[in-house]
Amino acid sequence: LPVLLCPGPSQRSRTDSPLRCSASIASSFLVGQAPPVLLPRSPSVLYWYDGLSPRNKVAFSASLVTTNEGQIGPFNTGKTLVYKNIITNIGQAYNLNTGIFTAPVRGVYLFSLFVLGVAGADATGVDLYRNGEFVVPAYAHLSGQHYVNPSAGVNLLLEAGDTVYAFLPPNRKIYDNVHRHCSFSGILVFVM
Repeated sequence: LPVLLCPGPSQRSRTDSPLRCSASIASSFLVGQAPPVLLPRSPSVLYWYDGLSPRNKVAFSASLVTTNEGQIGPFNTGKTLVYKNIITNIGQAYNLNTGIFTAPVRGVYLFSLFVLGVAGADATGVDLYRNGEFVVPAYAHLSGQHYVNPSAGVNLLLEAGDTVYAFLPPNRKIYDNVHRHCSFSGILVFVM
């Protein structure tokens, strides 16, 4: 709910009023937006209260490698991927040491995976897991192509403390470099 702070009664001139203060900014609202709550306050300042505490502001994006380039995999057993090149980590819910995102609040989150596969592998891809359970793959067969770029995106309802991570299955390999071809992102869409 937006909040508008206007001058208090002792700071207003005789011609100012909360109604006038509110009317002066009415043209700045988009169609469909709720009108602001008007609070008498000093000094005159606009303040938008969006209902989200800092704990509820969550967004991250990271890519695999920080320098140079390289192939990751194949491994005999699967491996949780640790995306080391942090692009954004608002709310610090993504752990760059473990590669695991931990939901700070109950809500709907949007996650995306982008992967690059190069010649020399039969298949490339990464799977998204929630609390140790498979959710979706970002997977492709190379079938004679030099490069493939599989991706996946999904909305998940998470409870506070739920974990989400990218997992490289056995015998698959991916490739990344400073151009950030392999990335993992998530954002809190809304709190439930």
